[in-house]
Amino acid sequence: MRKTRLASFAVVGAVALTMLAAAPANAAVTDPTNTVTVTVVGGGVLITSVTGGTALPTILPDADGGSTTGMTALVTVIDARAVKNNWTVGASASEFVDILGNQDNTDSMAGATVHYTAGVPVNTGVSNAAEQPALDLSTEGAAVMVATATSGFNTSIWTATISTTVPAAALLGVYTSTITHSVL
Repeated sequence: MRKTRLASFAVVGAVALTMLAAAPANAAVTDPTNTVTVTVVGGGVLITSVTGGTALPTILPDADGGSTTGMTALVTVIDARAVKNNWTVGASASEFVDILGNQDNTDSMAGATVHYTAGVPVNTGVSNAAEQPALDLSTEGAAVMVATATSGFNTSIWTATISTTVPAAALLGVYTSTITHSVL
């Protein structure tokens, strides 16, 4: 029995010495904290609009011309830059073209205007985008929505009221004008 205890003590002592020998001679208590680093990358500013166009009601011009009004599809701005930076969206309208291809009709629309009135936007994230006063889109890139005090990822969604005024000389036809939104 004494030999068994001595052998057990010798085995336990050998295991302990092996464990001590395996530890580095300069082992010190380590810091129990851990630093976590996260990198946030930014994207760009994206503008989308539901395609399909806006069909305005028909016009029967009189001696003063005529006008018609309708609503655009939703316009969405997604700001994924992940920075504190403002953005401005502009819009412009192309000249009217008779989709039936009659050049005389297209010429008769010279002077037609497209007016744009942005609706109140629905904002998400840190953004206070606000609509701008109604404007004539004949001015290239006129500001229709401005966001200030933005931070990080944010979005704004709105519709706009479009009104078109045609000259009294406008001829019978079906005309199109393309409204283009862009980041200014």
